[in-house]
Amino acid sequence: MKQNLKLLIAFLCGAIFFSGISYAANTLTATVVDLKILVNGQEKVLSEKPVVINNRTYLPVRDIGTITGYEVAYEQGVISLNSSRSNTENQSKTDDQSNSTSDKPRFEFKKLPITVTKGDISVTVNSISRGEYSTTDFSVTIVNNTGEDLSVNYTSFVLGANYDVPGKKYTTHGTISGETEFSKPVKAGSTVTGTIRKGVVDEDTENVIFHLQVGVEYFSFYIDTKGIL
Repeated sequence: MKQNLKLLIAFLCGAIFFSGISYAANTLTATVVDLKILVNGQEKVLSEKPVVINNRTYLPVRDIGTITGYEVAYEQGVISLNSSRSNTENQSKTDDQSNSTSDKPRFEFKKLPITVTKGDISVTVNSISRGEYSTTDFSVTIVNNTGEDLSVNYTSFVLGANYDVPGKKYTTHGTISGETEFSKPVKAGSTVTGTIRKGVVDEDTENVIFHLQVGVEYFSFYIDTKGIL
């Protein structure tokens, strides 16, 4: 766990550095590279390809957080990485337990619908289903009670499936391109319901991790899919 956190902090520092390169674009060279990302020997798919700047490799923080078991949030210039495991649990574990598979962060997977509210923005995942064209379809409702139109970013985040399920491989799936109800900003004071399509998951998938961004707020959903796909 500590090693994972060290890695995530390194990625976080890279992301912060990367966010400022526009100011010195005339002195830095960024190169997109094809690299395999392995976690415990399993290959993971990132929403964006790694970038090399001055011989340093930078990876998307949110993807790395998800595949290593952390929630990533951004608010007012601060990026936070949080495990769902309580401090009490961490303190009570023995050395033997800390080396076991139970050391993985635990997320509470819930049945749909699930609503997450941050300030004046509310996002509900109403349902999940297998689409007609080999997709995993999410029915999503966004309520924008702010005073400004808000863009919705759902393409940059991969869908995680079968997190920490014994006997099943954790997989990630990208976004299926195409126009949706969220291709345009959600207007101030309005409510929009639409469909977001991700790559198809197995029929016996037991849980999924789904992310999107509305304005500057990030929303994460941990969905129990047993018996609904």
